Amino acid sequence: MTFPTRTLQELLAVCHFLSDFPGRWWLGGGWAIDAWLGRQTREHEDIEICVFRADQPAIYACCPDWQYFTPVDNEWAPIPTGTLLVAPQSMLQLQRTPATTITIPDLPPTFEFLLNDTTNGEWIQHDEPEVRLPLNSIYGDTPLGIPAAIPELVLLHKAWTVERAKDDHDFQQIHKQLRAGQRAWLTNHIVRTRPQHRWLPILEAEQ
Repeated sequence: MTFPTRTLQELLAVCHFLSDFPGRWWLGGGWAIDAWLGRQTREHEDIEICVFRADQPAIYACCPDWQYFTPVDNEWAPIPTGTLLVAPQSMLQLQRTPATTITIPDLPPTFEFLLNDTTNGEWIQHDEPEVRLPLNSIYGDTPLGIPAAIPELVLLHKAWTVERAKDDHDFQQIHKQLRAGQRAWLTNHIVRTRPQHRWLPILEAEQ
C-alpha cells in the first residue's frame, strides 16, 4: 500500500467532519502519540480514526457518498457501501469521489477507520484475547483537544508490527511520559507476546 503525507490541518478537518458522528471515535496510530504530546513530531502518511465495530452502520450513514476500501492481500480493495466487516478485518478506508460533497476546508481525499472489538463491556484485541481493557479507559482527552487511544495501547500495537523507524520514533518521543502503571502494563504485554523486543531493555530500566 502507498500512503501520501497527511497534514495537521487535514487531521483537524477530519475531526471537524466527525463532530456529528453518533458513535464514539478517537485517534489511533502515530497521530494519537502526537496528540498526547500536544504537537506534531513527524510526518504521517495516514489518518486513522478508531471506532467500535458495532458502529459501522453509522460510518456509512455519516459518509454516504464516499468510496470504501479494505485491505486484501496488502492492497486496498473496493467494497460495496454498507459492507459490515467482521474480525479479523479491521480497516475501512474512505476515498473521495466526484460525487462526494465537501463542506469542510482541508478535508483530505482519504482517511481510515480502525474497527475495535468489544465483549462484555470491555475492549478486546481479537487476536490476543488476554489484552482487554474497560471501554471507557482505552482513549482519553489529549492536549490537542482530540480524543486519542491511550499511548501504552498504541505502543503495544506498534510493538507487534515489523520493525519500522516511525514506531521507534513514536516510542522515543513518549515513553518517558508514561506513568508507572502505563509502563508496567505495556512492559508486561510485550514480555508476554514479544519477549525479545528491542524496547524492553529501555522499559525495564525505567521500572
